[in-house]
Amino acid sequence: MGLNVLAAALGGLIGTAVMTSMMLLGKQLNLPAVDAHGILGYLRSADRASSLGYIIHFGLGVVFALGYIVFFARIPANVLLLGALLGAAHWLAVGWMFAFAPLGHAGMRAGTIQAPGPYMLRSLGVPGFVAGLLGHVVFGLTVGFVYSMLGAGFGG
Repeated sequence: MGLNVLAAALGGLIGTAVMTSMMLLGKQLNLPAVDAHGILGYLRSADRASSLGYIIHFGLGVVFALGYIVFFARIPANVLLLGALLGAAHWLAVGWMFAFAPLGHAGMRAGTIQAPGPYMLRSLGVPGFVAGLLGHVVFGLTVGFVYSMLGAGFGG
């Protein structure tokens, strides 16, 4: 399967939408839900969250999906399985970066929002780690599914 940037970008948008829906549903059900868009929304302002969090989150979803397709093109494997594995690796990398979020985060420096710690363990504990992992695996599955459905014929 060759590289198809448009199909990957659409997969990233849809995958992020599915993941964001999971986060919002988790919050509604009072489950430990990683609030990535909330955390990103306080990135530049300590006193109020902005819609910038959603914009950044969806933008990152597209960027990561573009990275996923490099693996899809080079590793001869089931795209869904590979997407799920890439999603897990994605969480292991990004989740660790939460440990360093307070260094450049206005809301965390001001104490407006709690520093989550690596893998959200400080703020949400083990259930937060599992929620983050599950969300990223679903993201990877969605990117893989959309890309496998559209990769050969959508913009390529």
